[in-house]
Amino acid sequence: MNEIEKFVNTRYRVLRYLIENKDWLNIVRCTQDEMGTALSLSRGTINRVLNELKSDGYIEDNNHYWEYKLTNKALDIANVLNFQKNASNIDLDEIKKIYRELESIRDYALAGKAPKWCDENGNPTEYYDYEMSNAAINDIYEVTHSLKVLIKNMEEGKNDEN
Repeated sequence: MNEIEKFVNTRYRVLRYLIENKDWLNIVRCTQDEMGTALSLSRGTINRVLNELKSDGYIEDNNHYWEYKLTNKALDIANVLNFQKNASNIDLDEIKKIYRELESIRDYALAGKAPKWCDENGNPTEYYDYEMSNAAINDIYEVTHSLKVLIKNMEEGKNDEN
C-alpha cells in the first residue's frame, strides 16, 4: 500500500481492489481474507464494505462463495480510477473530459435514469433506471469539486506560462 492510500476511504480502496482484480466477465474471485490481507484491513471491515457496495448496487451476488460480480455502476467508477492511475500523464483536455463524464454520472443518479440508446445526433431515445446512494453521489461531488479546482489551477498555470 502506498502512503497516500492510508488517507483514502475504505469503500474506495475495496472497490478499487475489486476493479483492479476483475476478470473479462467482470467477476472477482477471492476470499475476504485475501482482500483484507492485500488492503491491510480486517475480514470484518471487508465484509461490511462488501455489503455496503452490494446494497449500493456496485456489486451483485454471483451465487458462489467468494465471487463478486461488478455492475455497470462499478465499471463507471473504473473509468475514473483509470484516470487517477494515469493522472501524471493526462493533459488538461483529458481531465476536463473526465470531469464532464463524472458530472453526467452524478446528474443521471440525481435524475434516477441514464440514456440507454441515442439517435444519430446523440440525443437519448431510451433510458434505464439508474440508482445510486446519497453517499456515492456525495463522493462523486467531492471528486468533481477536486477536479474543478485542479482544472482551474492548471489553466492558471498555463496562463502564467504565456
